This record gives sequence, C-alpha cells and structure tokens, in this order.
Amino acid sequence: MDRTQLLQHFDTLAETPEAVAKLRHLVVELAARGVFGGAGAKSVLLGTEAQFVMGQAPPGTECNTNGDGTIFVKAGEFGVLYPEVCCWTTKPLKFAKKGDVLICVVGATVGKLNLAIDSAIGRSVAAIRPSERLDTRYLYYTLMPFTLRLRGASRGSAQGVIGKQELNAVKILLPPLAEQRRIVAKVEELLALCNELEARQTAARDQRTLLVRSALDRLTTAQTEPEFRQHAAFVLRHSDLVLDSVSDLRQAVLSLACEGRLVPQRSGEIAHGLLVKIQAQKKRLENEGIIKTTKPLPPIEKEELEHLVPDNWVWARLGDICELITDGTHLTPKYTDTGRMFLSAQNVKPFRFIPGKHRFVSEEDYQGYTKNRKPEFGDILLTRVGAGIGEAAVIDQHLDFAIYVSVALVRPTKGLIDPSYITLWLNSPHGTGKSRRFTYGVGMSQGNLNLGQIQKFVVPLPPLAEQKQIVAKVDELMRWCDALEARLAAAQTAARILLDATLHEILAA
Repeated sequence: MDRTQLLQHFDTLAETPEAVAKLRHLVVELAARGVFGGAGAKSVLLGTEAQFVMGQAPPGTECNTNGDGTIFVKAGEFGVLYPEVCCWTTKPLKFAKKGDVLICVVGATVGKLNLAIDSAIGRSVAAIRPSERLDTRYLYYTLMPFTLRLRGASRGSAQGVIGKQELNAVKILLPPLAEQRRIVAKVEELLALCNELEARQTAARDQRTLLVRSALDRLTTAQTEPEFRQHAAFVLRHSDLVLDSVSDLRQAVLSLACEGRLVPQRSGEIAHGLLVKIQAQKKRLENEGIIKTTKPLPPIEKEELEHLVPDNWVWARLGDICELITDGTHLTPKYTDTGRMFLSAQNVKPFRFIPGKHRFVSEEDYQGYTKNRKPEFGDILLTRVGAGIGEAAVIDQHLDFAIYVSVALVRPTKGLIDPSYITLWLNSPHGTGKSRRFTYGVGMSQGNLNLGQIQKFVVPLPPLAEQKQIVAKVDELMRWCDALEARLAAAQTAARILLDATLHEILAA
C-alpha cells in the first residue's frame, strides 16, 4: 500500500471519527504480515530473539520527583513514543536500557508499548531486549498488532496481566536486518501520512465548528425580526453543517424560545393580566386551606433581567407563579422489596420523566413522605442535589410515588401556567445557568440547589396562549433536531461499516 492508496482509502472512509486510528492499525498490521517486504523472513517466537526483564517496584520511600537517583518508569509514565520522565528512585531494582521496547504488563493500559530509555522499571512494566538480529523499531512496530490480542489473552481478574509466558509465545516475522530497517522506514512514512491526514481532519472539523457556532451565535443575537429570520433561514438551508453540533442547536432553540423570538407575539394579550389572575387564584386557594400561605418574595431588581423580552411579556419570580415549591423527604428512606414507588434525582433527565428504575418504601413511610408534598400529574420535578443539578421534567404519567430530598417538586399555578413552558425555561441555558449560579457546596460535596433560591428564580412569562404556542414550536424543532441526529448516526454507521469492510478486504488480500 503506497501513499496514493492510503489517501484514497482515507478520503473515502474518513467520515468516521476512528478512521485514522484504524488506518494506523492497518499500517502496522500489514508490516507485521510482511506485506511491505520481508524477503527471506522466517516466523520465530519472540522468546528466541529477545530477553525479558520484568520490572520490580522499589520501596515508596526511595522514590522522589526532585531528580535524585535513577529515572523510574511505571505504566503511568508511558508517552506517545517514549516514557515521560517525572519520577526517580535511589534504590533501583530492575533496569531497562536504550534499545529495549517497554510494554505495560499490568493494569488498564496492559499491552501499551514505548521505546525504552535508560531507567529503572516498576512492576507494571517489562523491558523486551532484542537480540542483535532484531532491530528495536522493527520490534516495536511488529508488536503493535499483537497488543489487543495480548490484552484479550492476559491473565488476571481485576486487571490484565501479561507474563513471560505470553511474551515468549508471540510469533513475529524475522527478515534480515537491512529489510527490517527498510520496513521501518516504510511504516514511519505511512504513519507520518496518517498524522498529516489526522491534522487535516481536525482542522476541517474545527473550521466547521467555528462556522456552526458563528451561525448559531448570529441567530441567538439577532436584534431585529428580519435579521433573525435571515439567520434562521441560513441555518435551515445549511442544516448539514449543524449535524455534529445538534446539541448546540437545541440550546439555541431553547434560548430563543425563552426570549420570545421563536413565535410571533399575539396581539391584544398581555401577560400582566395573567399575573393578576395567578395572584387571585393563589389567594383563594390559601383561604380555602388548599395551599399554604407563603412569605412575599423580594421585588425583582433590574440587574436580574438577563435579556430583553417582548412588550407583552412580564418577568416574575418562580415562587409567585407556582402553587407549591418543595422537595422530597429529608429522612433516610427505609427501602422495601415491594410497596410504594420512591423516586430520586436519577429518575429525572432534561424533559424526561423516567420512573422505571425506582425503589420501594412501605405504605406508612409513603404517607409520611408525601404529606404536603405529594407529586401530581403535570407537576415539575427539578433535580437539586447531585451531579445533574437543574435538570427538569414534567410528570407525564398518572403515578403515585414519593420523592427524595434530591428532587424539588414545582407546581405551576394550574390552568394559568403551562408546566411544559416552565420546564422548557428550566432546561434552557438561562434556567440551567441560574441553577449553576445558585448551587452552593460544590467542591465540598455534591452541591445543593436551595429551595429558597429556586423560588427566587426570575422567569420570563408570556401570556398562556403564547406559552402553549412556544412549547408546540419547540417540540417541532426538537423533532427536527432528532431527525438531524438520526441522519448523522446513519451516515456514521454507514461509513463505519464501509471502513471495516474495506480494511477487512485489505487484510484478507
């Protein structure tokens, strides 16, 4: 295979992210099989042409990072080609020397190779010392195809282990030294070409990313309706550009929705009147004892308004437009084999209520856990503790369950606020940004989004009819994003199948 053939294969198959890695593997596989030459080569066991020095760890008290003693190499110091020097020992026990090939023999990186430097080696490393008939770099490249096989055949349960027995049994082709060096030159020429092709692929991907982000930035920062429509039309015309940036497109859609730039405003409808209705309904529910009376929230300050909204919208505290904002039980649950469903933060992902994986609690505990905080159909669950803080989903199934403290229960005023619109805002960059800013304890623990801060969230509020229109439009655009992702997945799958079939054909030839 020459440069032209490699370029031809790359240009055809480089749609898959792993194309260059597989081409590198192809190069060393063909070299090990003698495709690049090897007149007079014979198949030998590695143990007949090399010695093995198994590493041994010196006492930890005899190791340092300030340069005292002998360079000490462990598996963690393996670099791209040579080990990275960062540790020394004053009591070296086993040695590698320049001209050896190092191999990781224990742990997650078992089978990884490096060219050796003069050093001590730890128990996770072995030095393969070639005979005078075996060129070091030829050994290095001809061993590469075997590393995955060595990993698969390695011994040990918790982590892979390679011993002398496995190393002795490796078969290699042994041509004359001059032929070995010619093969090495050919391999390094082709691997350099792979590096060049990878750089081209990375540059093209980076340029594409910049173009996509520029288009989305222009879309989300458009100041006028004509300007917005112009940029939106560009994104739609060039949807192929955003195939690998669909997540960014989704976030742009959510931002635009919450800024009132996704659907036209409905004339004659003012959200201020909606606030008046909400206050009246909440007051009636308080008087009837259906909901608790809450303390007034502070007035909204100008600095809290993060962006402009249409004239018929208003800004409101989340607590002021909800009947209930609370969380689940703070008690450590006593799980049972059967009983009532008990959910936690793991059952909530952005826009997805996933109750399938749940625990059970007794009827008695369920009654206690749900007192004044029983989730209902149409409520919103918002994660407030753990890794995914700020993820929200509407309860879209009629289920009876209790929740843990890791989840906040948000109940928008019924009939006047569309819970799907609030969920949309909570999952948008504006809402998740709020959640991140108000989360405390990060670094010391998992972090915690305080209920009091959730109540103070400042939400852009359109009239109810427009809320529903925005939700419908976002659903439509998200389905379009789903279709784009499906196209991307199908294209990558097809390219991957073609890549694997072509490589198999080359190797079988």
